[in-house]
Amino acid sequence: MNSTYPSYCLLKRSNNNLKKVGLAPKNLARTVEDAGTVVNPLVPWSVCGIFITSVLHVDTLTYAPFALFCLLSPVLTIIFGWSGKTLTYIKK
Repeated sequence: MNSTYPSYCLLKRSNNNLKKVGLAPKNLARTVEDAGTVVNPLVPWSVCGIFITSVLHVDTLTYAPFALFCLLSPVLTIIFGWSGKTLTYIKK
């Protein structure tokens, strides 16, 4: 399954919760992008993983060490979210 539909469902369901705690919706959009779409090439059964594997004839585990952005993006998102340095708040 493509990651677009689950990402859309997550955005729709979580938007009100963000507003309750005073966070701007762009925080959720960035998190879904960093944790969902960026990691997609590393999932062998995803559309992106199948495309890369079939076109380049390279196994996912073979190119995974070279996909540093895909590997580091979710980790950095968690670190920056936990520290609060990159969060955008709603101005009241």
